[in-house]
Amino acid sequence: MDEREQQRLKELADRRRPALEIREEMAGLQDKKYRESQKSLATSKEQVQCLLSQWSEAADQHLVGEPIPVDLHKYSGLDQSGYGENSTNRFIDGVHQQIIQAVGDRDTYKYLWVTQRQDGMVVTVGQTSFKKVLHKGKESTSNSDDLFKQLKRPSGAASMVVWHYPSDQTDAEINEYLRTYLKWAWIIPVNLDKATDGATDRQKISRLETKLGDYLIRKNVPILNFYSHRA
Repeated sequence: MDEREQQRLKELADRRRPALEIREEMAGLQDKKYRESQKSLATSKEQVQCLLSQWSEAADQHLVGEPIPVDLHKYSGLDQSGYGENSTNRFIDGVHQQIIQAVGDRDTYKYLWVTQRQDGMVVTVGQTSFKKVLHKGKESTSNSDDLFKQLKRPSGAASMVVWHYPSDQTDAEINEYLRTYLKWAWIIPVNLDKATDGATDRQKISRLETKLGDYLIRKNVPILNFYSHRA
């Protein structure tokens, strides 16, 4: 990166809820930083896992267990109808059961998540939740949590990914590119029952999300959707 680009990175780093144009500009700068410095930055599933494990151990009493890996390429190739052995519903429920085992019995579960694309770059830091539900008389879990929502135009997250994409491509072509863009996700289960400060669950999970994203930034990890973890 040249001196002007490095200065621009510093200027944009402390923004809160910037306009989409700034988000896209920052995505371009973060992507260039990552591509030019891969040998010295976290570039693999294992490296990101190590950083997240270190943060989970030291950061907060609300965090539960080791980060849980999710193969998003496998998920993107599943039957989208919700039926059959290979359905997305079954895949998501399997991930949810790992969170339930880590956290214990309750009605609503919250967790932090970090996604990586194929070359290892971190794309987004987020948080979401799911609930236990009854389906045809059997206990299952809801499958609407944000992590498993497919990247599609014209969402803001998708804009961070396709800021550089040729403008003559159709939405269908771009959405197919987005479908398999994410390779890995890391889930960090959260137990908010340990709260002692009087804050709401929403406030607590938002604080943890911000702490996690800022921790990765301090560790010099480029994040494509740089502002995703900031309220």
